[in-house]
Amino acid sequence: LYPMLYNIKNIGAILCTGMVIKILDDVMDNDGYYLKYLFKKHHKQTIHNMLLGYMLLLLCLGNILNHTYSSTLFISAYIIGMFFDLNMKMPSGLKVYQECIIYGAVLLIVFPWHQVVSSFLIVWAIQLLDDILDYKKDKKLGIKNYVNAIGLVETILFCLILFLCSYGLNWQKSLWVTITFFFISTVFHCLDRNFYERIKIP
Repeated sequence: LYPMLYNIKNIGAILCTGMVIKILDDVMDNDGYYLKYLFKKHHKQTIHNMLLGYMLLLLCLGNILNHTYSSTLFISAYIIGMFFDLNMKMPSGLKVYQECIIYGAVLLIVFPWHQVVSSFLIVWAIQLLDDILDYKKDKKLGIKNYVNAIGLVETILFCLILFLCSYGLNWQKSLWVTITFFFISTVFHCLDRNFYERIKIP
């Protein structure tokens, strides 16, 4: 019974954290018909505040279920998401790459190195996979994308290498992160399709 409960907690932590990463990514890229519908019906700042509250709640729940998984996955996603703007100055006064070094160092001090590295590798692999799946749409919208930056074949090969490395370090976590990615992508795809129909209705 305990191993089953342990796995449920781990999956729950990954799911909560993955939802936060997905919503935050959509807000940053101004992507998703569900967001466009909400912005159309309500004041934009109200929706941002509401989403921020839900994201904080989900992140707290993820940390309650498994603080190692949730913290390392979320901070890895933040660092990877900022790769294209490493020299941008942050509100702290530091540049992005300086903040990322600090966050990475804190993770390595607080958590076992293999948990940090496996989270970083699987999140990066998932990011590349997402870029591969969306590269045509991202190119059309002008969103920065690894495929558009380094090429499709190169991105696919790099993605496979990252998947192999992450599964080698922690195959269970990597497997659940991969499954969760496809689950969340499917859920939000269905949401987008539903809200797209609503947007078309005057």
